Amino acid sequence: FSQFVMWNDLKNRSEDLMKNKIVKSLMEGHVTWETEDLATKKFDENKFIELHNQGLSYVDISKELNISKSYAQDYGSSLGLTPNKITLEDMNPEEFQIFLGNILGDGCLKQSGGGDFAHSLAQSEYFYWKYNKLRRICNVPKFKEEFDERTGKYYSCLYTTYKSCVCVNKYYPQFYNNSIKYINNNLFSKIELLGLAIWFMDDGCFDHNSISIATNCFSNEDINVVIEVLKNKFDLHFNKQACNIIRLSNLDFEKFKNLIHNYMHPSLLYKFGSR
Repeated sequence: FSQFVMWNDLKNRSEDLMKNKIVKSLMEGHVTWETEDLATKKFDENKFIELHNQGLSYVDISKELNISKSYAQDYGSSLGLTPNKITLEDMNPEEFQIFLGNILGDGCLKQSGGGDFAHSLAQSEYFYWKYNKLRRICNVPKFKEEFDERTGKYYSCLYTTYKSCVCVNKYYPQFYNNSIKYINNNLFSKIELLGLAIWFMDDGCFDHNSISIATNCFSNEDINVVIEVLKNKFDLHFNKQACNIIRLSNLDFEKFKNLIHNYMHPSLLYKFGSR
């Protein structure tokens, strides 16, 4: 039926449809409008060169000058310019702490460069908050739906990818050994309250008058490092439980809440045990 409707439109409304230059070209089998030439495109050439010299990629230049990526590439080539690789300044302290907590938690890095993180739609507010804090080193968020063979259900989530740039990629060997995530003592020792809050929001939960953090992907040695650093740095006493998760002592629960409360996203305060 839908094919009939389309055919009927083409048959009875061909004159109206042909007013659209794209439809007309499709119907006639060739481009029917005059395309813009590199020489006639109007924008500031000096600005283009200035942005290129600042190290911006053609993708970023196209956004700045409101032109297409392919046009920016062609124009740069016509000027004899070499495409810039993505280069970003090192993360600022806030970005680093959110990044650190995220990679300890739900995020991952790739040996080939970049990485990603995702959250369910139920945590969309937290996802976009985190993305906006890291948007300088992240690509545009996307929606995806995946089928889980274990449960026989479809699950939807929001995700973004980290840009493949030096300020991200240099951390891969500090988080992974032989493609397995591990705790680097020197790196983990840099964690501050914001980073701890992000890790808790990603992987933590309320647990019988205290909280637990899912550390089951880490080795016993790694978990010992975590326990020692959190004790020495924040006077928080965690113990390893079954399945390699760590649980905070009940006596330190109020202290933990007071330490990280101001860094928590409002939508995840329920992880303190109250909604």
